Amino acid sequence: MDFKFYNKDDSYTYLCIESATFKEESTQLIEQGFVEQSLIITAESPEEAEAIYKSEHQGFLKKLNMLLGPFITSGYHRSN
Repeated sequence: MDFKFYNKDDSYTYLCIESATFKEESTQLIEQGFVEQSLIITAESPEEAEAIYKSEHQGFLKKLNMLLGPFITSGYHRSN
């Protein structure tokens, strides 16, 4: 099964692409402010897809933090 994920703030949800109501549900989520993710996960079950998504998402955030970390200093503000 293929799953599409959607993010909003600190939450996420997903839909099975093969579902008969996928397009309608996807439209509803987007109207509710969810952002469609480009990643499509193929898995045997929704639980497996969610575990893969969490792993990929956490790995991405760690890489982003490693890349941007040296350039981001909390509390630093420069004004003229």
